[in-house]
Amino acid sequence: MKRIEKRAGVCLILAAALVLGLCFYVLRYVIYGGKWVSLAANRHLYNSAGQLSVGRVLDRDGDVLSWADENGSRCYYDGETVRKATLHAVGDAEGKIGTGALVAFADQLSGYNLITGAYSLQGTGNDLYLTLDARYNYIAYNALNGRKGAVGVYNYETGEILCMVSTPTFDPANAPAIEEGDERNVSIANAAKAKAFDAMLLVYPPLLLVLALAGVEILPLLLVAAAYLFTVGVSIYWQARYRREG
Repeated sequence: MKRIEKRAGVCLILAAALVLGLCFYVLRYVIYGGKWVSLAANRHLYNSAGQLSVGRVLDRDGDVLSWADENGSRCYYDGETVRKATLHAVGDAEGKIGTGALVAFADQLSGYNLITGAYSLQGTGNDLYLTLDARYNYIAYNALNGRKGAVGVYNYETGEILCMVSTPTFDPANAPAIEEGDERNVSIANAAKAKAFDAMLLVYPPLLLVLALAGVEILPLLLVAAAYLFTVGVSIYWQARYRREG
């Protein structure tokens, strides 16, 4: 009888762990789902070169600064000077500029939501309108005349940023070679590890419950529970690394 009571207690503990684990995962899904789906490893949204293959970035006047062609390759504005002047605002195709719109708003460009994820009938993503005016960036870039510096103009009444130029810059349509060990690549790798451990979290709770119902001894159950807690800790660690380095 005492043995049955012990097993019942273990089952209750494991059931509670199952509920807490699922709640933990759902909470992280709600908070970080947009970041997860916008990782470059997602081949539904990114091509084999790691370029976001959906969504358009436009300035306040509707001029298209970046878009994806029919092959999923990232394209930019026709004028080279405009491309250089808006680089830091729009971002490069490979996502090395982490503050650019192509990285910072990748989830919005993909059309992500909590219900359908990044799926859409058209599969073309969303349009993202910036408050910037490409013409102002063009003028500011020419005014710098090759000097290092930055120019920023905003509307003090609305807080909208109208111009944001930083030099030196480069043409995103003819980007320089990407060096290995780039911090953005490290950040992506850390986020991928966090996502992998999050997937493992879905396996442990059902496994614990099945083992408990099957009448397995307490020691193996405790070992599986310890592995579950370890996975939770590792997932939190890699997610924190991603947020710090991303």
